[in-house]
Amino acid sequence: SVMSGNYVQRAETAVMSKYARAKAALLGGVDLVLELPMPYAISSAERFAYSSVHILNSLGAVTDISFGSECGSIRRLYTMKMSI
Repeated sequence: SVMSGNYVQRAETAVMSKYARAKAALLGGVDLVLELPMPYAISSAERFAYSSVHILNSLGAVTDISFGSECGSIRRLYTMKMSI
């Protein structure tokens, strides 16, 4: 899992500490929790996602990724232009 640290999008303070969220993820079955560096964590959703996927891809061991989306349309996600 790639998660933001103490600050989340729009530079808001996370409701739970990064340690509590990491523990919850591990208890939920996640094998590894990585902290997304703050400049990317407080950026736009697109930059957050791109940076997270880049980190996972760099590991060379990730075969599947799952994520949430506010738009609810995979077709729309395929056609979005990235400007990072």
